[in-house]
Amino acid sequence: MKDRFIFISGKGQSAVLCILNLIITLVLSYFFYDNLYLLILFPLINHFFLKYEKRRLHDRQKNILLLQFKEMLSSVDASLKAGFSLENAVKHALSDLENFFGKKAVICFELRNIINNMNLNTPIELCFKEFADRTGIKHIEDFATVLIIAKKTSGNAASVTSSSIDMINSSIDAKKEISSLTAAKRFEKNIMFVMPLFIIIYMNLTSPGFLDPLYRTLAGKILMTACLGIYVISAIFSEKLLKL
Repeated sequence: MKDRFIFISGKGQSAVLCILNLIITLVLSYFFYDNLYLLILFPLINHFFLKYEKRRLHDRQKNILLLQFKEMLSSVDASLKAGFSLENAVKHALSDLENFFGKKAVICFELRNIINNMNLNTPIELCFKEFADRTGIKHIEDFATVLIIAKKTSGNAASVTSSSIDMINSSIDAKKEISSLTAAKRFEKNIMFVMPLFIIIYMNLTSPGFLDPLYRTLAGKILMTACLGIYVISAIFSEKLLKL
């Protein structure tokens, strides 16, 4: 069940990514070797590329779910302050979220699953604990932990839950703000990675043959291989650096 939030689940999506990777491999092979040497390594490159893309899309889906979860918390908090029980507040939140995100939204699917389990007499805190364990999202885990503690130790679970929701929402807002602040840096990173390619195009157009020593001699090929390695390592490092 942990892979349910990964976008790549069908052959069509994997095929699109394979074609995209083939195009990227052709571009890099042309710019760094003026040949198709890299196609020899395409199966290996494609393996790591698909693995990276699956992880990236997985993280993207989790971020979408986190924002939907925040809206759920806001709806639950409003219902709790209006005097609803926690269980009824969750049921009321489902109606709000279906109107806001649509019935096919992931959070709506999860809430329907939680409500079905509650109707089978499963405690609500255990329903959210299972939800948190499956998604691996820290804020959902925090909320599930709060519910477990509140149910065990507090006579007023609704009040404790409402206070905790405010703190969790503040944490999610802070993460969203950080993402907004780093958006410009991500754009700058993308510009920096396409600039070397445009420089090579410019050199080939304005000074034909100027880069031939890099493509036709052994020392040049070694140098370009080193440059390609630095290029790839820089891309990986910058991605990790800007990842929340």
